[in-house]
Amino acid sequence: MSFRITDIVCYKASMHPHVKRCLAAALAFLMTAGMAWTDSYAQISAPVAPDIRTLLDGANKGDARSQNELGEIYARGRGVKRDAAKAAQWFRKAAEQDFAKAQYNLGRVLYTGDGLPRNYQEAVYWFNKAANLGNADAQNALGVCYEEGTGVEQDYTAAAKWYKLSANQGHTSAQANFGSLVENGLGMPKDHKTAFLFYQLSAIKGNPKGQYGLANLYRTGQGVKADNALALRWYTKAAVQNYTPAQYMLGVLFASDYDMDSDYVQAYMWWRIAQRNGHKLAGENLIAIRQIMETSQVEEAEKRAKRWKARQ
Repeated sequence: MSFRITDIVCYKASMHPHVKRCLAAALAFLMTAGMAWTDSYAQISAPVAPDIRTLLDGANKGDARSQNELGEIYARGRGVKRDAAKAAQWFRKAAEQDFAKAQYNLGRVLYTGDGLPRNYQEAVYWFNKAANLGNADAQNALGVCYEEGTGVEQDYTAAAKWYKLSANQGHTSAQANFGSLVENGLGMPKDHKTAFLFYQLSAIKGNPKGQYGLANLYRTGQGVKADNALALRWYTKAAVQNYTPAQYMLGVLFASDYDMDSDYVQAYMWWRIAQRNGHKLAGENLIAIRQIMETSQVEEAEKRAKRWKARQ
């Protein structure tokens, strides 16, 4: 997305009065939605640490499942001091026994460089082994590697294949990733209706990329009837999960309604949040919108952005 302040006058002209009322009604919701989400998330109790001694006994006897679980415990620091290197050791032991989840975990360690030196080629090797055993996480990860050309030659067709296999198992990130490829015609013909279906599957399960993609289609009317109120709803759901592109687009929506002063505050707030998350265009828009805002509005927007940051 490359919306700038200068684009917004044209966007505003296309807005129905009902949509403006929906935007106005959403002002209070936007600030409370993020708070409700973070509060409920914080209340989820931490998992109970498993009996490490029992797992260690099984792992030392060569049980692949115990080895993988022990690796996950060390990787997350659950009941023990976090030790990424020790986690990698256990993942490898289980992976070499063709335990698919451990193969995915080892691939992730190699991909991120957390516990072992980063090695994209070897990461792809293990992702591929786990993916062929039907592991949905590995299928999605392999799709990412093919899409980005990381550790393997870029191949959108192969990326689409692995995303689709993972998506069909209900993997929400894969559903969003496949939706993005088919929306843009990468590795397959462009098909906005199919993109809508996969984004929707992902979005309703809470995936922010899926929610963002769904919002874009509602905003543009591609693959579905245009509905700015629903676009606002799905951008918001993604934004409160700190998904930067959605935060930026919320700024675009709120800056589009020049009939309400409070919209400037909301637009500025979301662009400030997006800027702090590294969105360069949001910073450019902040400079522009500041020229048409009162000093008190800018101050209020800065306060709201700081409160948002404090709650993350």
